[in-house]
Amino acid sequence: MGKESLEELLEREALASEANPDAPLKPGTKISRGHGRSTVYSVRLNQQEVDQIEDLADRLGIPASTMVRSWIVERLAADAETTLDSVVRRLEQDVSQLRAAARTAG
Repeated sequence: MGKESLEELLEREALASEANPDAPLKPGTKISRGHGRSTVYSVRLNQQEVDQIEDLADRLGIPASTMVRSWIVERLAADAETTLDSVVRRLEQDVSQLRAAARTAG
C-alpha cells in the first residue's frame, strides 16, 4: 500500500466520512448491511462459478453476497420444513426466480 498503512487509510477514510455524512456516493457504489451478522464463511469457487454468481446478481440488481446468503438461509429453512406444501412452495419460488432471470437475460 505504499507508505500509508491500511490502518491509516481506514482512519483517514472514516474521519472524512464522518466529517461529511451527506456527501453523495460515487456512481455504481453498492450499499450492503450485515443486519447483525457477525460470522464470515470462506468458500472456494472457480472463476466460472464466481462469474455466474455475479452475472445473476447483477441481473437481479442485488449484491452477490446478499444473493448467496439468501440461498443459504432459504436452504436452511427448507431443510427445517419438509412437508409436501413446503416442497411445492419451494418449487414455485424457484420457477419464479428462473422466470425473472430469463426475462432479464432477454
